Amino acid sequence: MWQVHKFGGTSVSNYAQVGNIISQQKKQNSERRLAVVVSAMSGITDELILAVEAAKRRDNKYFENIQKIVEKHHSTVNHLLQSDQLKQQLRDSIEADANDLRDILRSVYLLANYSTNALEVISGYGELWSAQILSFYLQEKYEGSKTDRVTWLDSRQVLFVQNRVENIHSSGSAVVDMEISANKLDSWIEKVSELNPSIVIITGYIATDLQGTPTTLGRNGSDFSAAIFAALLKAEKIVIWKDVDGVQTADPRKVLTARVLSSLSYEEAMELAYFGAKILHPRTMKPAIKSNISIELRNTFRPDQPGTIVCSKSNQLTGHDQTPIKGVSNIDDIALINMEGPGMAGVPGVAHKLFSALHHVNVNVIMISQASSEQSICFAISEKSVELALAAVQKEFFREIHLGEITNVEAVRGCSIIAAVGDNMRNTVGVSGRLFGALGRSRVNVIATGQGSSERNISIVVNKQDVTSALNAIHESLVMNADLSPNSNNTQRIINVGVIGLGLVGSALLTQFTEQLPVIAQKLDIKFKIKALMSSSKLITSKKGDSIPFLDLVQASKVSTSNESFEVRAVSIEELEALIRVPGEQSVIVDNTSSMDIAQKYPEWLARHISIVTPNKKAFSSDIELYQQIKKISKEKPNVQCLHETTVGAALPVLSTLHDLRRTGDRIHSIEGVLSGTLSYLFNTFSDQNNQ
Repeated sequence: MWQVHKFGGTSVSNYAQVGNIISQQKKQNSERRLAVVVSAMSGITDELILAVEAAKRRDNKYFENIQKIVEKHHSTVNHLLQSDQLKQQLRDSIEADANDLRDILRSVYLLANYSTNALEVISGYGELWSAQILSFYLQEKYEGSKTDRVTWLDSRQVLFVQNRVENIHSSGSAVVDMEISANKLDSWIEKVSELNPSIVIITGYIATDLQGTPTTLGRNGSDFSAAIFAALLKAEKIVIWKDVDGVQTADPRKVLTARVLSSLSYEEAMELAYFGAKILHPRTMKPAIKSNISIELRNTFRPDQPGTIVCSKSNQLTGHDQTPIKGVSNIDDIALINMEGPGMAGVPGVAHKLFSALHHVNVNVIMISQASSEQSICFAISEKSVELALAAVQKEFFREIHLGEITNVEAVRGCSIIAAVGDNMRNTVGVSGRLFGALGRSRVNVIATGQGSSERNISIVVNKQDVTSALNAIHESLVMNADLSPNSNNTQRIINVGVIGLGLVGSALLTQFTEQLPVIAQKLDIKFKIKALMSSSKLITSKKGDSIPFLDLVQASKVSTSNESFEVRAVSIEELEALIRVPGEQSVIVDNTSSMDIAQKYPEWLARHISIVTPNKKAFSSDIELYQQIKKISKEKPNVQCLHETTVGAALPVLSTLHDLRRTGDRIHSIEGVLSGTLSYLFNTFSDQNNQ
């Protein structure tokens, strides 16, 4: 049985690691046959295309660029291989290709122009060299093996496409002729049957058209190549090795609590990919879906991580991945075009005219939303296509606009589309309500919305400036909190707590924790975990579990060195933060210090979805910019709070009292009092003396 493994450009830049992974795969099952599809080394394809452009401009640097590329591959060969004979053989092969490459570029230089054929031939050399280098490395690694033999395959010999891609820089729309390709591959396998290779290294990205001319599958074509070869070989699965641990629930650059999903259905993966998630291109999944081949996404540099499986619904895993919403993704730089007017209601063919007009000028419509009154229709497109789309619509509906049947055609720029995706939405009541509730609490205005009849995707359009807040709101409310599903039996919230400051205030708080937290936890059905205690000189954690028991808190705060119950380490705010941040659980830091250094961490913690409880006055009475930053982030982040009290009046609970009064309808007309704790103490002392 075949397995197909695909390694991208970042991965093949470390051939030794790729070789280790292949060896590990063979150890797991010696009968397994591996088809290994490889990309060019990272950046090589771009460098080759830049060399073509330089030659077209008659810039002699194109020759230097090619020389650097060739030298990089020679250097890799010298570093990787031990056998001088293999080194020389591979260097000679690369140099022969490089001479052909220079000849083609010389013709481009002389003509000051190039054909699509020339560009596609040149851009594919990176894959040819990458496949040969890995093949030679593995041949040397398995030299003398009776069971594991290695060879390589130039995919242009067997992969034939019915049409060429229109633009090499795009993902393309090349259609592979599966029948011809299957016959060619069978012939090649028969040709190498005497060798009987168990590992075949295959070039990704490149192919041949039906006229026999070399071509490519367009950008990201190597993933597509892997899926095609998996279908042709009837492989049991495809493993795509990248530099990330798998598919995440959201973009970790925007949502810090994003986590890796263990599984996705084909449909979920396609929806997330369409709306901006860097998973797999939908065309990559088509051959896998047709042949029901599962796709694994794993990390080349962390092969011990399980990664993400993309498979059919029946194979989905359980646990966190059964939440109603699996993940959220977004597309930025979107414009929303709205067309409305009384002449649209009840008139058949309006939508047909509209989208035909857009089709004729090659404008892709990403999302459509229409009111049931039929008096308006809006659609989302790329911002760069706005002028083209407006001109096409105004031309197509010239008559209706001048007769007043269509009163408005306008574009709203600066938008983003956010998609919340999950197969289980159709089985869960109230998902939309909770999604829009979360956005409302985060003060995010929804401009337009759409949902398909499959109930797998809820798409919304928001202002681009609100996209981070919206992503975090949806993710926190509907992805991280699995207990929100009405069908879930796990309804207990978990709050991880880190305590900073073990002085008078801190010690008193720990005593209160010992007495009150068990009662509060039972009453509110919340599980509190005191993950760590930190003073100015030590960080204390439990050795007997993942948190310090309530009854041991006071004792733990007093230890100075590690013992059988507690671990005492050097002070590390970063370590404390890592301890309390657990996917799917809430995090709280209690700051009992008066440290300005600690207070300056508040914005960073809030941005990472860590709530703060503190009597520390420094953050709220010193730097106005720090105070405003804390307040701003607190408003933007859902389910995250910064709870503090007044910086005067001995930190009595004045603010919370005022908030409660206002929530119940009271209006504050004036506030009077002695707002200094020191003055209050002095006045009370003098008053007692006078009374005596």
